[in-house]
Amino acid sequence: MGEAKIEDAGKKMGEAKIEVLKPVVSMTGAKTITNGFNNKLEFQLIDPRDNSVMSNDVKVEVAGALVTYVPTFDQKAGETLDSNKEVWTGTYYTKEVDFEKAIKDEKELVADVIMDGDNSVDVKVLAIPIVEGTLTATPEHVIIGQATNITLTYTDGDGNPLADRIVKLNGDEVSKTDEDGKILYSSSATSSLALVFEAETDYDTDKVSKKVSSKADTEGPKVEVLSISKDGKSATLKITDNVRLHVTYINGELVEMKFPKADAIHVVTGLVPGINKVEFLSADTNFNYTEQTIEIEVEAPVIEKVEFTLNNAVGDLGTPVKIGTTSMVPARLVEELGVSFAWDAESQTVEYTYGETTVKLTVDSKTGIVNGENVPLSEAPYLNAQGRLMVPVRMVGQSLGFDVKWTSDDAPIIISK
Repeated sequence: MGEAKIEDAGKKMGEAKIEVLKPVVSMTGAKTITNGFNNKLEFQLIDPRDNSVMSNDVKVEVAGALVTYVPTFDQKAGETLDSNKEVWTGTYYTKEVDFEKAIKDEKELVADVIMDGDNSVDVKVLAIPIVEGTLTATPEHVIIGQATNITLTYTDGDGNPLADRIVKLNGDEVSKTDEDGKILYSSSATSSLALVFEAETDYDTDKVSKKVSSKADTEGPKVEVLSISKDGKSATLKITDNVRLHVTYINGELVEMKFPKADAIHVVTGLVPGINKVEFLSADTNFNYTEQTIEIEVEAPVIEKVEFTLNNAVGDLGTPVKIGTTSMVPARLVEELGVSFAWDAESQTVEYTYGETTVKLTVDSKTGIVNGENVPLSEAPYLNAQGRLMVPVRMVGQSLGFDVKWTSDDAPIIISK
């Protein structure tokens, strides 16, 4: 605070306290200093009275060296501090910064911002963290004998890409980083020696390095089920290795490959509903092998309708017949529609389940049970001469929620969803 005396004609009228405000330093660019680089700092001097941008020249003392900054106003910040004035960013470049001293002093670049002019004003002391540039590698290790693409990424302390920078391996130039700070390097490691990459900075003595280790291959081939055919009779397998496949057998059958490669596709046929066990044996070019049993589960295909005619056999299920006015069909016929079928030989009772509906029928009984409720039957279920259980088709189908269509003895009977 400042003080001012107010006098009138030699008479003391009173005193007023006037607050003295310093300009505000607003950092708009980098938040860190990257060691080994000529860093560009961006900040503004803001007049705290009206939030306007001040155009005064400033000077900055950094690590004991006087560094002069000249503001430029060729970059628009794209924001406003009030409704009338657009904010322009001053850009400032550091020079002669003693990075080694700054790092030693708790890794901070200490900058004393001074507004220059007839009456210099010490505005603010900035403590800007100093960090190393970062060179990363994906992956971080390679397999001996395996061709591997390594992606190197070079960034500054704020994570911004460092483009057009030379990266070397064992002293030999690999390439320059692209606009995203990246380089793609293809490696074929032949020994356990690590790959050491070095990226250049603005100073010949400063390098940023990354070590990519090499290790021996100890992993055998792997197999996965890619897909099962719609009819459930075949499955496509994918066999992979982190180096190269040498030989593979599926159920004792040699999988043909024109040349050693990292993956292969094989189709297994002859699958049936339920759990199918497939024997897998494979070795890679480094003599690592895998032997395992793969289980492939195939669900029974569910169809939308079944169609049959009286007095004509339905596969090995049996032959539908007519008793009086009732069509009797083999009990297992509706299984193809996705109905669960359970037979109790002791009580001679069959139980159907479909969704939330349960139907129970007993041999020689004209009473069925649907979800616990008794339902009269026109004809009782029975065992035919071949020992096949025969049930009334319309009662079973409609109770389970299916549509049963039949127009005459010669026409097909259709049970559909």
